[in-house]
Amino acid sequence: MQWTVDLHGHSGYSGGVGTIQLESIARTMIEKGIHLYGTGDALHPAWSRQLMDSLTETEPGLFQLKTRPGPRFLLQS
Repeated sequence: MQWTVDLHGHSGYSGGVGTIQLESIARTMIEKGIHLYGTGDALHPAWSRQLMDSLTETEPGLFQLKTRPGPRFLLQS
């Protein structure tokens, strides 16, 4: 299977980025045909908590939303 990936993402805790919600990212991923997204800023304490609250591990190192199966997330810093 061939995957389309975006490995350069930021959280809302990056300077000048604004508010970012994982649900919005997942919707946009589906619209654009992206299968895997690198979250970025995974070591930021507040973003890390949001990631752990919102995501569940589906494969080693890959996560998806607990509320919406679908695109995968890769935690990055």
